[in-house]
Amino acid sequence: MSEELLCEMQRQLCDGLLSEEKMGRYRTDDEQIYVGRGIDEILHTPPSAASLPERLSRIIKFANEDEDSGGLFLHPLVKASILHFMIGYEHPFCDGNGRTARALFYWYLLRKGYWIMKFISISGVLKTPSWNKRYGQAYLDVENCGSDLTYFVLMQLEALCEAAKEFHKYIDRRQSEGRMLYETLKSVLNVRQIDVVAHMHRHPGYIYKTLEHAHWHSISANTARTDFEGLVAKGFMQAKRVGKEFQYFAR
Repeated sequence: MSEELLCEMQRQLCDGLLSEEKMGRYRTDDEQIYVGRGIDEILHTPPSAASLPERLSRIIKFANEDEDSGGLFLHPLVKASILHFMIGYEHPFCDGNGRTARALFYWYLLRKGYWIMKFISISGVLKTPSWNKRYGQAYLDVENCGSDLTYFVLMQLEALCEAAKEFHKYIDRRQSEGRMLYETLKSVLNVRQIDVVAHMHRHPGYIYKTLEHAHWHSISANTARTDFEGLVAKGFMQAKRVGKEFQYFAR
């Protein structure tokens, strides 16, 4: 992590949402911002802009150090949650601080090998009304209780568990849909044709060739061609002549 990377995260996450001059840099003294409910109730006043470079340098150092480089061991889920909190507390940018904080949370866990975070959306949970309220309350609890980060870490971990449950529900639903699709298709297609339909779904734009299909399934070229022609006849594929051979692709 570096100041440049952190600013680039904010830039990419706010592309198309903010003016160019408000992206990819820390806020200035003229851009003091507040976190509140509506316009009348201020809940948090972030540190002054003048102190941001030094304060953010500490956060970046914390993000990069681990037990191998002489730092203290913190479980990656706990440390990622703390990094999330820190960016939200500092509010270093004119806008996009929440999404940058969540991006840093993902960045750290992916860096530590939690590849499944590519598929789990904690943002989807935190954006719901009930969790958004808990999210804001966790920040207040930390500030009002001697900067005890336990409140935020527990909230974050519970939100992550909720996001993981939603991910598993999605997987179960897609598997159920896949089984239903297979049961439907097997009455009109053979196993090889079903495999092609599944492959087309996963790889849009893929071009299929007779000899390749024959090699995949250890069948003759004539049988492979019959498979494709059957899929064309049933409306799953289109055929295009290229030179002396036909190529096939999804409709």
